[in-house]
Amino acid sequence: MKKIVLFISGAILLFAFFLSCNNGSKKNAERNENKKVENTEDAIKSIVIAWNDAHNNKDFDEFIELYNENVEFYKASLDGTECAQKKENLLEKYSDFQQSIGKIDFEKIKDDEYKCSFNKTVKVNGDTHEYPSYLVVVKTESGWKISEESDLITDENIAKMNSPEYAIPGDFNSDGALEYMWLEQPEFPKNEESFGECVGDCNCVIKFSDKNIPPIEIEMCIGGYPVNEGDLDGDGTYEIGILPYWWTSYWKAYYVYTLKNGKWEYLVDPIDTHFSQWKKGTDVICKTKGKPGYVTISYTDYQDFEIKTKDIKLN
Repeated sequence: MKKIVLFISGAILLFAFFLSCNNGSKKNAERNENKKVENTEDAIKSIVIAWNDAHNNKDFDEFIELYNENVEFYKASLDGTECAQKKENLLEKYSDFQQSIGKIDFEKIKDDEYKCSFNKTVKVNGDTHEYPSYLVVVKTESGWKISEESDLITDENIAKMNSPEYAIPGDFNSDGALEYMWLEQPEFPKNEESFGECVGDCNCVIKFSDKNIPPIEIEMCIGGYPVNEGDLDGDGTYEIGILPYWWTSYWKAYYVYTLKNGKWEYLVDPIDTHFSQWKKGTDVICKTKGKPGYVTISYTDYQDFEIKTKDIKLN
């Protein structure tokens, strides 16, 4: 009987021993995995801090080391050297530029790719601006590199301008059905680092939900809002107006397009306008009351800055 008791006791102790070893192995594996994550986040954090310091130290060589070969830079696809050049242009333009970042939050995209989110505070020209920013960091053969840089404000603005959700309805080809139009901006990072620059030509394009309607390319344009002007000439096709945005100047031309024989052309010559006219919200073009086949335009006179009107006969 004593032998049986001793045997059972030994078996229980042996089972407890193996259970303890197994639990210990799991805990060690968990600790090693946690340690691995901590080491990875520490390595990535050092990249983000080095990126921030490079701004304040104007260390352009450091930017070249930090960026990956290909980078999604504020929604523009650039190579690392181009990104570093943009940073150099920015920091040379603003000698008082200073930047600081807040707490860094890590999001694992996959084993070799992490998104780092943080608030970025920029001080330039005596003003302070805050941006909810992020960097995506990937592991390469030469270490961790930045593969994407942007902020949520930029992302939202670009999405709004380029999304058919913000499209404007109208019958733009006189087929009796509603189509939708929207404006696509040129490719450029829409923040302090992009002033005066575009990736490629600074042209906008008005596009349509009906792919049979040709797009309208607008040169020297970085933004704006297309306007459905209605059927101004009575041919069943809605005309389109737009005041193109540009980097500088209070003087701008208002364009009015009409679709004729499958091609877009000016309904009237571009209309000269000044900021004072936009501020007052003056309607730039409309049908002339009591005069079929005419439109009335409002324009700003170059000589005296007065807003004036005139009637134009359409062909």
